[in-house]
Amino acid sequence: MNILEYVQRNVQQGKRCFVDFKTNTVRVGDKKIIKEGESEYDLSTPCDNPLDELQKLFALYKYSLPSAREERKRKGYFKALSMDDIPDEKLMLAEDRSLAKARLEVWFLCAKLNGTLKWNPEWGSFFWQSQEYPELIVLKDWFE
Repeated sequence: MNILEYVQRNVQQGKRCFVDFKTNTVRVGDKKIIKEGESEYDLSTPCDNPLDELQKLFALYKYSLPSAREERKRKGYFKALSMDDIPDEKLMLAEDRSLAKARLEVWFLCAKLNGTLKWNPEWGSFFWQSQEYPELIVLKDWFE
């Protein structure tokens, strides 16, 4: 089974997903599904352009609907909008923030681990910043 399908199914069932880019670990509920970069699940992330896919997943996350807990907590690798800042036209298609966050972070980690997404020295010495979504920043440290 593909890890992204596993994560989506479990997060939809109410389990929490924790991703650590530094230790290359993912935990869903009480189960570590990636431990130090190793997993029994399929880590593939097929796509033609990984930066386009990253930006697409980020946009879904940015405009996702936070729970009351997520609205207060506001932690994570990427920053989404607060409920008050989401435009009305985006609310119609918005999905649950915990699902969008899990999908974005797990996809990024898998793309890094399987080589779909690699640090490009042309991005700079410390980080890459999306031109389409300036708040989308990828740190070079996440690849080391």
